[in-house]
Amino acid sequence: MANLISLRGQLDPVASESRLKSFIATQPEAALLHFSLGNQYAQQSRWSEAQAAYFKAHSVDPENATTPSISPSVSISCTREAGTRV
Repeated sequence: MANLISLRGQLDPVASESRLKSFIATQPEAALLHFSLGNQYAQQSRWSEAQAAYFKAHSVDPENATTPSISPSVSISCTREAGTRV
């Protein structure tokens, strides 16, 4: 479901973000939803919000194989893109 919402987000990012947040409200422990929200923010260059969503996905389920790209390098990338010193 999160993947379908992410695909739709390319066409309507506001609706996609809203839908992901609604699902997260009912399933706060679903790491993939947080990860998808991070991707949605990243597509919009909302780097600090993307970083927070990726960290939330990782904190919810640090062993989750569906979110393999969550790592310190993601944090560094988001921080650099936002123009913040690391």
